[in-house]
Amino acid sequence: MFKLLGGLSVYFKYQQIKTDNAVFRLHNVFTTVLLLTCSVIITATQYVGQPIQCIVGGGLPANVVNTFCWITSTFTMPDAFAREVISYSYTRSFGTGCE
Repeated sequence: MFKLLGGLSVYFKYQQIKTDNAVFRLHNVFTTVLLLTCSVIITATQYVGQPIQCIVGGGLPANVVNTFCWITSTFTMPDAFAREVISYSYTRSFGTGCE
């Protein structure tokens, strides 16, 4: 196996030639650190604390409602159980639109 892949070691040697400048290297380091930090913060919020807490009314278990809210990306509002739902449906016939 070494005889087969031994020729590739020439391409993986450290080279002293640098084709970029200090600003470019600083930008690379800053971007990498920023992205890793944001990734750690976002990932940590899933494991630390409770990111979603839905308001549970009535006889539903809280863990079931919170799991449903987490999976469907929904939330409950404090006055949602007391609201009245009104829907209006306006239709326009073809004849009225052409006049």
